[in-house]
Amino acid sequence: MKKLAEKFVKKEFRHTLLKREGDLAIYRRKQVGTNATAHFEVVIITRNDGITINGNLIEAGELYPSSSQWGDRGWTCNTLEQAEKRFLIVQDKLKELAKVASDKKQKSK
Repeated sequence: MKKLAEKFVKKEFRHTLLKREGDLAIYRRKQVGTNATAHFEVVIITRNDGITINGNLIEAGELYPSSSQWGDRGWTCNTLEQAEKRFLIVQDKLKELAKVASDKKQKSK
């Protein structure tokens, strides 16, 4: 499975991984070729098992959230400090969801 790159360019923005724990990450995002201030994105990384779009096979791999997933799987922050705080909030929510799923699984046995 192809891992999400630590550095990549998407929609004229350079993304650089600053922190990753499991499927949760902080990327620094800066517009290519400008002096614009960078901002930071906290993202939940997802996976696909390999899909075909318009006849083109996309290999199995990790995915950055799409625009339509923003607010659910991705958040934009103006400062690294804000991103670190959001990271902790999302990390706690993911742990809580994992615990609920685990508890349900145990009860169904």
